[in-house]
Amino acid sequence: MLPDARTLSWACSRAGIRSASDRVVVYDSVGTFSAPRAWWTLRCFGFEDVLVLDGGLPAWQAAGFDARPEPGSALYADGGDESGAGDAVTAAAAAADALLPGMQSSAAAGAAWTLDQVLEHARAHCRGGSEGELVATGPAAAPRPTSQDAPVAEHILVDARSSARFRGEAAEPRAWLPSGHIPGSVNVPFDSLLQEEKEGTAGTRLLPPDRLRLAFAAAGVDVTAESPRVVTTCGSGITAAVLSLALREAGRPEAATSLFDGSWAEYGAAASRHR
Repeated sequence: MLPDARTLSWACSRAGIRSASDRVVVYDSVGTFSAPRAWWTLRCFGFEDVLVLDGGLPAWQAAGFDARPEPGSALYADGGDESGAGDAVTAAAAAADALLPGMQSSAAAGAAWTLDQVLEHARAHCRGGSEGELVATGPAAAPRPTSQDAPVAEHILVDARSSARFRGEAAEPRAWLPSGHIPGSVNVPFDSLLQEEKEGTAGTRLLPPDRLRLAFAAAGVDVTAESPRVVTTCGSGITAAVLSLALREAGRPEAATSLFDGSWAEYGAAASRHR
């Protein structure tokens, strides 16, 4: 789940980030997996210049660049640098109400969807009406309007989990959760948006924008239109951000995309309680 602004500010200052206008490059050890979540989190709180290293650490190493097991020489564990300026930033950010310069005190409106919003969407798409089954199985149904007054859907949920998990054919990693998907959602597995570095290896880089647009279009998502709003979801809120980043790279404005922060971990538990 999203951290509060002060916690994020403290963590960023410890990493040597001094303001929300600093350029921040995020990466992970898999390629394109958790780094987009860091990108989305920083963007939610007003960080202006956040980039994801294409292909992450595997691509960096494949290109012949060095990877060190220890922290970089310019940054120390306290977030400072050789000038000591970072120490002052860390101390300031640790103060009760202090945030890094330029940070927003709360996440941007609409960036993160809540469980209540998703439950409302699900009830509008349940078979049998609002009291129907909150967990759907099988392939995605065609999206339909969320109300009789709306000629087109106001939003569309896009699930990043595997097709087998989406259809309810594979058990969830969290054994207490039901299998299936949110009614009214469609499926674009996050790894279908990645390209292999070498034949037979797992994908680490996002597909080119034209192929991303085709992948979303196959699921009924027009990335060129700002409406309906696209809400990404997954198992726990991590790979949903891969979809959010892919939508951005494919040309969709960030303001027209949200992420369901609790994702299936939160929704599945709530759906079980409502049975």
